[in-house]
Amino acid sequence: MNLFRRPPALETHSYGGHEWSRYPRSRHASQRRYFRRYLGKGKGVVLLHRAMWEDARGPIPKGFQVHHVNRDHNRNELANFELVGFAEHNAQHPERALRIRRYAGRGTFPVRMKRRLRRAGERLGLLEPRRRRRKRR
Repeated sequence: MNLFRRPPALETHSYGGHEWSRYPRSRHASQRRYFRRYLGKGKGVVLLHRAMWEDARGPIPKGFQVHHVNRDHNRNELANFELVGFAEHNAQHPERALRIRRYAGRGTFPVRMKRRLRRAGERLGLLEPRRRRRKRR
């Protein structure tokens, strides 16, 4: 038995007559965790857990996310899903808040991402709001 065997490059799952896939070797966490289906060039992506929620309970309201209750992304069952708002969802995942706090003050991200993280930290109350400079005329 090889203990150091790498996971397959692609995992697939069938639901609703479609094939859903995820990439366990990806460097992006969302591509490792969530099964997705590509709708076509320029049309976007649908995540499996969101599609399952919408099929069973209707559309997801704006400002809400589908949360895996036991944090096991492999268990895509309706009993494992919960609809929560953005702020509540971020409160349930303190590691996200730490990431915001750690990177918002440093220049390790591209400027646009750094700005996004800083604003998110200000909204969540993790960072002090910055004073806006007045533009010179």
